[in-house]
Amino acid sequence: ISPDGKTLVAILDTVGSINRSVDFIDIASGRILENRVIRESANLRDVVYTPDGKYVVVTYQTPKNWLPVCEAENGQVFTNNIAVVETKAGGKAARIPLDGLNNYDGNP
Repeated sequence: ISPDGKTLVAILDTVGSINRSVDFIDIASGRILENRVIRESANLRDVVYTPDGKYVVVTYQTPKNWLPVCEAENGQVFTNNIAVVETKAGGKAARIPLDGLNNYDGNP
């Protein structure tokens, strides 16, 4: 929930989609104000507003490839990221890799 209590942000982690997204929802009306895409994302986990309400920060993972994996040696199939998403209308989303873009550290 935004610092002013007017907007809720919801994570949309749709299975099978290369691009996941977040919805900004007006709490009073329940109406979706805007959908913001986080490109090449998977496993969206947490979302929090910055204290000033200008951004939301989303933790997520990027897969090494988009092929289904049943078993992976050492579990090294994802890299961890943070997306910083502008909350203003038409805002952008930026990715900050935490592991190095091609490191794909295991996630226990």
